[in-house]
This record gives sequence, C-alpha cells and structure tokens, in this order.
Amino acid sequence: MFKTCASVCLFLIGSIETVGATPSSGSDRLLKRLWPGDKLTSSYGGVLNPQKAAVDESMPDYSIVPELPSLSDRWRGTIRSVHSKSAAKYVAITLDYCELCTNVNGYQSQVIKYLRDQNVPATLFISGKWMRSHPDIAQQLIVDPLFEIGNHAWSHANFGIAPVDLIEQQVLATQAQYILLRDQIAQTALSIGMGDEMSLIPPQPVLFRLPYGRCNDVSLQRLQHFGLKVIQWNHVGLEGYPATQSACEAFVDKLHSGSIVLLHGNHVPKHTLSFLQKVIPLLRQKGFTCVTVSTLLETGTAVVIQDGYFVKPADNLSLDTQFGFMGTGVRK
Repeated sequence: MFKTCASVCLFLIGSIETVGATPSSGSDRLLKRLWPGDKLTSSYGGVLNPQKAAVDESMPDYSIVPELPSLSDRWRGTIRSVHSKSAAKYVAITLDYCELCTNVNGYQSQVIKYLRDQNVPATLFISGKWMRSHPDIAQQLIVDPLFEIGNHAWSHANFGIAPVDLIEQQVLATQAQYILLRDQIAQTALSIGMGDEMSLIPPQPVLFRLPYGRCNDVSLQRLQHFGLKVIQWNHVGLEGYPATQSACEAFVDKLHSGSIVLLHGNHVPKHTLSFLQKVIPLLRQKGFTCVTVSTLLETGTAVVIQDGYFVKPADNLSLDTQFGFMGTGVRK
C-alpha cells in the first residue's frame, strides 16, 4: 500500500482577468440532427435504475489512446477551487457517473433534462464502464456542447491504495472508451454530411476526478504524466437527503466565486434533481454564472493541494476497506 498524501500545501496556478474563449465541448447542430427532440427526450422517460451485475473486469484495448502532453510539476495535485480574478461570479457544477465492476449504476435522466431546460453548463466525470453500459446516453452527453466530459476511472478504483498498473488501466481504458464512442459518432456524422462538426468535440478528456476522492503520491504523479488535471471540489451537494429550501439557501451562502460543487448523475445519492431545482435559481439570484470546470480555470488561479478528501482531510480513509478489491466492488 502506498503512503497516503497528507500534505495540504497550497499552490496558485495561472491567472487571467476574464473568461476567454474555450474550446467547444460539443456540437449543438450535430446533437439536434442525431437526436431530434423526440429521440433525445425519450431517454428522459425511461429512467435507468441501478442494478447488481455479474463481475465485469474486461476493458477496451487502450493502446488506441494517443498520449497527451505531460503536465508541468505545478499541476501535480488536486484542484479544489479557483481564486477568481474577475468581477463576475462563477461556479462549476460537476456530476460524477460512477460504476463498479459489480453493478450497472443507472442514470438520473431528469437531472440532465433540467440542466438542458435551464441551459446550465456542467462538467460530467464519467466512469469508462458507465459509458460502455449506457452507450447511447454517453454519446448524447459527449456531443452536447452544454457538457464537458471528464475521466472518472474505469470501475471506480481507489487511487489511494491501487498499484500503479491498475491506476494506468483505470485511466487509459476510460480514455479508450470515450474514443470508441466518439469514433461511432464520427462515422454517423460523416454518413449524414456533418463530419466537420467533429472538430468541435474533444478527441479525449483532459480532466480527471478521483474515485472516493482518494489519492497518493504515485497516483498524482501518474495522472500528471497522463496529462490530466485532477479536479476535486470544495463543496459537496446536499444529495443524501431531501433538500429543504432553508438548507439550500445555507449551502449557496457558503459558495464563493470559483467554487466547484460535487454532485452525482446516477442514482447514488438520490436527491440531485431536487437539490438542483432549488440551488440553480438561488445561484442566479445571487449573481452567479454556472460554467464548466475548464472555463472556471480561466477566471483566476487554481487552488491545488496534495490530498484528496470530501470535506476535511482524512474523512474518506475508511472507504479503503469498503467496496471490494481496490474499491472496484470485486471480492478477492
């Protein structure tokens, strides 16, 4: 077992005054052509519930993954928020789509419908196995310019205890699954004369979120080598219980410009939708603009530390002995 990162050294990285032009994360034209209103909304009616499944440790061939440039040493760590340098107020809503080797973790379709209806950008950190279990929905999310896609490991392995070979498999297999789905989108786009739209869809994710929020020196080093910025959070959404109006107001009062909020897009926890339905109007009332993480990083200086946790250091260490082998659900 590798030594757990305990340092909470703070680094402030890069700074610009305003939000600049960011690369597009998708194509609205292609989305509407491939999934016309009736086909897109049909996924909202059939909510996919989580279910146990036979153990699945198979992964796609990740030799297809092009190497991203390694990040400089200043990016080694976890980004928890941004010190905004803009007069405007920005916040990033992020949703995790987790899936173990032993389950199919479902999809809260109404969450995505609400974000689309409200035109709220969000960054979605998706498990590679979840992408494979939900291919049509995953392709919709990849194409949709409202959403930025990040890597959330293949089957939610615990990067605080996983050996380096498992870390590499979990990261690269997820990149590969994204590429395979993007290739399927590209083939369809070419067949309908819209191949040029693929230039708007990123070739592969460049952001990563740690399963369980766990890391160590080795995992942070490998993620740096893979060219993936590790995005954590500084506020955990109120999803574990029904979100009352007063609780949501208190939550929003704690946010500052540059905050990153952790939520989930599958069925654990259960109350993401009710939380968003109360929090999004409150954010707007207080003058916040919701942006993707990549856009948020352009608004100021990133807060980078050498640890991963939910609310305070070491609050997730107990998870090391849960969820099976290396956090993937497998019992060995």
